[in-house]
Parts: sequence; structure tokens; C-alpha cells
Amino acid sequence: MKKLVMRNSLAQIEGVEMISMQSQPPSGADGTNSLLLVFENEKEPLEHWVNVKYGDANYVNLYGIRLIAGGNFVQSDSANGFIVNEAYMHKLGFTNPRDIIGKTANGKQIIGVVKNFNTESLHAIIQPTVIVFDAKKLHSFGLKLALSQDNPEKLTQTLNKIEITWKKIYPNDKFEFSFIENRIRNFYESEERINKLAGVATCIAILISCLGLLALSSFTALERTKEIGIRKVMGASVTSIIILLSSEFLKLVLIAFTLS
Repeated sequence: MKKLVMRNSLAQIEGVEMISMQSQPPSGADGTNSLLLVFENEKEPLEHWVNVKYGDANYVNLYGIRLIAGGNFVQSDSANGFIVNEAYMHKLGFTNPRDIIGKTANGKQIIGVVKNFNTESLHAIIQPTVIVFDAKKLHSFGLKLALSQDNPEKLTQTLNKIEITWKKIYPNDKFEFSFIENRIRNFYESEERINKLAGVATCIAILISCLGLLALSSFTALERTKEIGIRKVMGASVTSIIILLSSEFLKLVLIAFTLS
């Protein structure tokens, strides 16, 4: 099988620390698959639609998903049950992760329970999720690459080697890759746009306020032209006149700063 050949070839590349055959990362912007699980309860079967992530025995370790009960998949067996998250466990009414180990859903045993992990934006509620080892669904590779601050070009060199290996095994397929940080960043594109618009709107509001103060101060100075002339004749300094004209506005500005 080409996928296994590709996995073994990638494992031999310097700079590749860990490999997982998968459908997609835990968090990604390419959608989430769903699966109808029928949990075999003593009273009556419980049916729930859950998010599903397909991955092999390295999937949990590659992405740092914490296993809190049961065990992981066996690499040689792609049909050895489900790993569920806490959200699905609680959905079924269990509180102790050990109690759900060995229970059956869709004819397969639940072999492990993991801590809840985000599959969408941090603003989204964590949904019931299961991880399934199904060889037919594993159409991509997740890689953990070694980075070196002493040699920044090492990442580029490793990616070039991966591309060469890909083209040898899949000469007719396009080589594509993405970093998980970029995929996660896509969740917050709308928020970044809103922040930029809010910043621009704030600057415009401040500019309009400053123009309003300038116009008001000019109008006040014009209205008090005679008073300013008399004070000047009586020996008032320029500084004292400026303070006289601006004191009222400074009070308003200080009050505004205090309220904000």
C-alpha cells in the first residue's frame, strides 16, 4: 500500500520526529465529519451524532491529546474500537472515565477516554467527539518536525525532502501542506477584521472629536475678542489668556478621560 510506503519513507527523513496517518488534525478549517453512534445501554440504546476524527495509533501523541483512561490504538489493528472525549462520556451520563471503558457503541468497544480538546474556535462549545482508527479514512499525514534556532533553514530543507519523497511515491498528485497554526488562525479571521475596523472607527471618532474641539475653541476665541483685547491692554500675558480660553475645554477632557 502506497500510504504505508509513504509513512515509512517519511520516518527515515532527518527532521521528522513523529508521523500520524489521519483524516485531518484535531482543529482544522476544512470541516468536521459526523458519525451516528448507537451506545448499547442496559436499558435502551442511546443514539447521538458526534464529531469524528480519524487517526492511527500516533494521532493522540502527535497532537498532545491527553489520555485519561483506557488505552490507545494498536498500530497493527485499524478496527480496534473508539477513543472518546469527556464531552461524549458526560453525554452518556458517565462521570468516571474508567466506567465507560469496555462499553460498546456501533458494535465496537470504547477503549479509551481523552481530555476534551478543541475542534473549532475557542468560542465554540466542545462537542462530543470520538477518534476512530479506520485505515480507509486515513488519506493525509500529520508530521511533527524538529525545529532548530541555530539552523533556521533546517525547516525548509526538511520540507524539500518531504516533497521529493512525495513525488517519488505519488508522481501524479500535487504536493500540498499546511501548518496547524495557520489552520487554527483561520478560525479568527473575522475577529481580526472586526478589530481592524474597530481601530479605524476609533481613530476617525478621535479625529472628528479633535476637529470639533478646535472649531469650538476658535468660535469661543472669536466671541471673546473684545475681552481678550481688554485683558491684553491691561497687561495680561499670552500664557494667561491661553489658560483662560482652554480651561473650560480641559475640564471637559479630564472628565471624559475619567469616565473612560
